[in-house]
Amino acid sequence: MDLFFSLCVKIIPYYLIIACGFLAARYYEVRKESIANLTIYIIAPAVMLIGTLEAGLKFNILILPFCFLAIGSCLCLGSYFLSRYVWQDNTRMILAFTCGTANVGYFGIPVCLAIAGPDALPVAVMFSLGSTLYENSLGYYVAAQAEYSGKEALRKLLVLPGLYAFVVGILLNLCQVQLYQPLQNTLQILKGAYSPLGMMIIGMGLAQVKWEEIDYKFMAFSFVNKFLVWPLFGLLFIYCDHFFFHLWEPFVQKVFLIQMLVPLAANTVAFASRFHAYPEKAAVAVTVSTLLALAIVPLVMSYVLNLLPAPLPLK
Repeated sequence: MDLFFSLCVKIIPYYLIIACGFLAARYYEVRKESIANLTIYIIAPAVMLIGTLEAGLKFNILILPFCFLAIGSCLCLGSYFLSRYVWQDNTRMILAFTCGTANVGYFGIPVCLAIAGPDALPVAVMFSLGSTLYENSLGYYVAAQAEYSGKEALRKLLVLPGLYAFVVGILLNLCQVQLYQPLQNTLQILKGAYSPLGMMIIGMGLAQVKWEEIDYKFMAFSFVNKFLVWPLFGLLFIYCDHFFFHLWEPFVQKVFLIQMLVPLAANTVAFASRFHAYPEKAAVAVTVSTLLALAIVPLVMSYVLNLLPAPLPLK
């Protein structure tokens, strides 16, 4: 119960920001599409660049974003092909994008700190980097097909600044290059805008929801994927590492599993808005999944942590 209230205190500010976005769209005619474009093409590349510059480059930690990318990509593609039996419109694209996401940043980092303590921060941040990498690679390509052909979507992906920011950040980090201080300060300021803008877009999406037209099949599909399939994939990766690769200590495994339980990513609504792919469906699903996660994460963690493999005995 203490964990539940601790999470509530950390997450409530994000709900207040969602409310601000709702009011901005409903009463002040703020367009979510403009905010979405700003987030995807300006703020996200800044986050990618500063995140890779500040990342620890130990292999066992640096591989975590790519583990997230692998899981998200598998679930995105699986959902894309399965959902064709239910939807024949652009819902397929945004659902597939949604199923590959997880709110490892706005929600996951506070949860990891609450459950695992302050030492979890560097590990949790790497998952956030992986989420942004997924959104700026396969996720973008799939979502873009809601508005463009496959060839045009690929062309737009190849000029997406977030991908190049990731590569440049890794290279600068490897070469131990320090950015000019004003530029670094600018990136930090832009990074601070990432979370509030993302949450406001959710509120803007909710402002356009016709509640009698809620797609319950969309929510059910995405929730089963997020709260069942994601944790199973996380356990699979952890057990593979435990028995074959031996890269992660038990503490990293614990943070890994926590990040597999977090709700749908807030940026889902930004991408749905950018490609006019039912952002109201994404907004409802993200909001409800975040509410559910407040109860699910503390309850499930007490059970699922027992499924983690015991540390191997020292030789």
